[in-house]
Amino acid sequence: MCTLTQWANNFLFSKRTTMNEPFKAHILVPIDPMPKPRPRVVMRGGFATAYTPAKAKMWERQFSLFCLPHAPPKPMTGPVHVTIQFVKRRPRRLERKSDSSGLIWCPKTPDLDNCAKSVLDSLGLSGRWWRDDAQVSRMILTKAYAEKGNGPRVELWIEEIDGDECW
Repeated sequence: MCTLTQWANNFLFSKRTTMNEPFKAHILVPIDPMPKPRPRVVMRGGFATAYTPAKAKMWERQFSLFCLPHAPPKPMTGPVHVTIQFVKRRPRRLERKSDSSGLIWCPKTPDLDNCAKSVLDSLGLSGRWWRDDAQVSRMILTKAYAEKGNGPRVELWIEEIDGDECW
């Protein structure tokens, strides 16, 4: 098992060689994927107040801090393509010798869209990636169990889309 520092040194890249070139980043974050929970509502002073649970806020802050060194020099203003691979801890029932040693599809909870919401919201916290997560115009999501001997992680590719045409 790797330490957090060893994982941090495994960032693959984040670059923009010239200001005319679109920004690209590939980031590996050694953290358990976490879905965005529903907001909680409480009554305070006769008014209903919504809040995000503390555990989710902490996860978003950790994730954001891990990605911050790879943020673009200035926030992206155009459309953005994001690919996210959520890799959950492999359950013990899939550790048999007969089971595949590579990534295995994860058809269980948490929902993939809620995990993506957590990632996009955490990147938006710093204001360094984009003005609004509505700029994400294309997204590819996958969810799998980790390879044998590896831990959970969130792997993310962020790319500024160059040009106006969709395809």
